[in-house]
Amino acid sequence: MALYKEGKNWYIDYRYPEGRKGKRIREKVGPNKDEATIILSTRLKDIRHGRNPELRRITPKPFKEMVTEFLERHAANMKSRKSIKSNTNILLEYFDEMTLQEITPKVIADFINIRLDEGVEKSTTNRQRTCLSTIFNTAIDWGYYSGTNPVEQVKQYKESPGRFRFLSGDEASALIANAPRHLRAAIVCALYTGGR
Repeated sequence: MALYKEGKNWYIDYRYPEGRKGKRIREKVGPNKDEATIILSTRLKDIRHGRNPELRRITPKPFKEMVTEFLERHAANMKSRKSIKSNTNILLEYFDEMTLQEITPKVIADFINIRLDEGVEKSTTNRQRTCLSTIFNTAIDWGYYSGTNPVEQVKQYKESPGRFRFLSGDEASALIANAPRHLRAAIVCALYTGGR
């Protein structure tokens, strides 16, 4: 098990299963030594727990492909599919050419700031953030993304609880008077018991 540098890039070298009879695996990590050290320790932890570390290596999945598959397999039967489709269209405008692995918490925060600069409400950016989070959770479940959901590191904005309103006496009388005869008793009961 080793960590070494060739040119500008760091590599890790290990065997699975451990020992001389194990398959030798070499991975190019990149120019960051700390990242290479972390990845090597993750692979060694997997080996100690009896898991094949090669399963952690996931080919980058284009965001566009993930959204298409998400809409076909996951969102197709949901009640909110129109809302999801609308939000994914907006997400695709920004993340279209990226892979899932390129979408970091900073990239997500930048997207939210751009949306706010466009005049979009904070509650709308919360819905788009939630949609993106659902896409990432699905990608993790389906094995297209390893690690934690990057959206979880981006905070949601607080939203007001909404308006709470009661019918006035005149509005209640008008409702009862204009309701079909067979519904009047149910409406009166709902009004007296605080039903919505």
